[in-house]
Amino acid sequence: MTLEETMQAIEQDEFSAEMSLAAGTKAFRRAVRAHELFRRLSDLAKETPLDVSARIDAIAKLEVDERYENPFDAALSAYVMALSDIADPKIVQEAAQAVLKTPKCWWASGIARKLVLETIAVGTVGVGVDWREAIYVRVNDWLRSAHSSKWETTTRELVKAMTAGQPAGQRNNIIELPPQRERHHHAAPRLFTKRKQQRASNTGKARKRA
Repeated sequence: MTLEETMQAIEQDEFSAEMSLAAGTKAFRRAVRAHELFRRLSDLAKETPLDVSARIDAIAKLEVDERYENPFDAALSAYVMALSDIADPKIVQEAAQAVLKTPKCWWASGIARKLVLETIAVGTVGVGVDWREAIYVRVNDWLRSAHSSKWETTTRELVKAMTAGQPAGQRNNIIELPPQRERHHHAAPRLFTKRKQQRASNTGKARKRA
């Protein structure tokens, strides 16, 4: 079976129906990875990962019925997961961004958001660095600069892209950046201030008597 034939089989209703039986995101990913078609896809895509990426782009441009889940949701999940195992981080990021632009996807958009964060961290910090640690570093850098009133346009665009593919009613995995910290100036209570002034006055009178 060729790569094209494998992708055709993955895009059939049978594969989507099998994967949709999974109870939760982790179970869905395990089911995809355990499927024979996914293993075959991963092996064949090692030689031509751009073919898989091109198929993702083609699906992202298809018109879908907004009333229903995207019929390619499971297939896109398999494609982007396979690319994450074998392809260059740049290819993975581009494929994940294309998935996020595809409407009415649930499984695939959740996987794509995670991959976008991973590839940003690896691409920025360097290959071989734990992406979780890299994201932690980047978030800390963002917090240190949060005192500024300016909001980076790139950050807005990233959050917008990462939530674009989120179907209505499914907002549990939306990524939100921490709010900017505000500096609060706490005024001392009037009673405390009054007592402090009285003590200072009494001290001054005592010194004069002495």
